[in-house]
Order: sequence, then structure tokens, then C-alpha cells
Amino acid sequence: MRTCDRVLETIDANIKMFEGYPSSAHNMTTIESLKNQRQQVVDMQSGKLAFKDMTYPAREWFTEMPSWGTYGT
Repeated sequence: MRTCDRVLETIDANIKMFEGYPSSAHNMTTIESLKNQRQQVVDMQSGKLAFKDMTYPAREWFTEMPSWGTYGT
């Protein structure tokens, strides 16, 4: 399982990436969703929210891809 700091770095990188794209309804929705997921991680890290109470997309950031999942790519 990834650490909160690593998850926040990854989410921040994704937010920055989508902010660099041309503005569209889809991009704005994606950015808002990522910011919401980031806030959930921060709240979980500070004890305000339990991991089990986070939304599925927010919990998925903690999943590590097994080595066989990327072998040969």
C-alpha cells in the first residue's frame, strides 16, 4: 500500500497535468474530482476520515500495481 505522502504527490501531479490541458467541461470535472479525492486523503491522514469511509476513487490511489502487471511494458 502506498503512503499518504506518495498518494498526495501523485494526485498533485495529475491535477497539474489536467490544469495544463485546454479548458473543457470534462477537464474541469476531472480536476474537481481529483481535488476532492486529495482532500479525502488529507482528512484521512489527519484522522478526520477513516480509510473505509473514503470514496472508491480516493482509496484506489493507495493500490500498488503488482510487478506482473507491468512486466514487459
